[in-house]
Amino acid sequence: MGISVELQLEGLLYACGLGFWLGLYYEIFRTVRLLMPPTAKSCFFQDVFFCLSAALCTFFCFLAIADGQLYLYLFVGEITGFFAFYCTLGRMFHTVLAALLRWIAASLKTLWRWISRPLFSGLQFLKRALCKPLRFLREKAQKNLKKPSFFRKSP
Repeated sequence: MGISVELQLEGLLYACGLGFWLGLYYEIFRTVRLLMPPTAKSCFFQDVFFCLSAALCTFFCFLAIADGQLYLYLFVGEITGFFAFYCTLGRMFHTVLAALLRWIAASLKTLWRWISRPLFSGLQFLKRALCKPLRFLREKAQKNLKKPSFFRKSP
């Protein structure tokens, strides 16, 4: 005979929590875009993936909350939770996560330089060591290679 007000309020709060978690999920997606150059294709596929995964999450959560029945207050709660996160903690979370990702990228770049510098300096030494013998061989080969007689102008 219907659903009680207590269950409706509980479902609304669960839907708000779901929206809050989807807001966090959205901020993670938004911050990851800082790492890679945004192209039209990558943005499209990321947006489609986010929408499909959020829709699946919403479907399964609403299935658990309201036994498969969709109520308007569940959607209102989810949207409210999403915008509550986005307008309050979302900006701060995005700023902190972006700074963390920049720090990680700078650390990896420094580590790469630390590892690759000895390797490339060793290659430069090898290049300098082989340069003179290779130049000598190239000059010898150019002297020894002559055009065939039918390409010469004089008989």
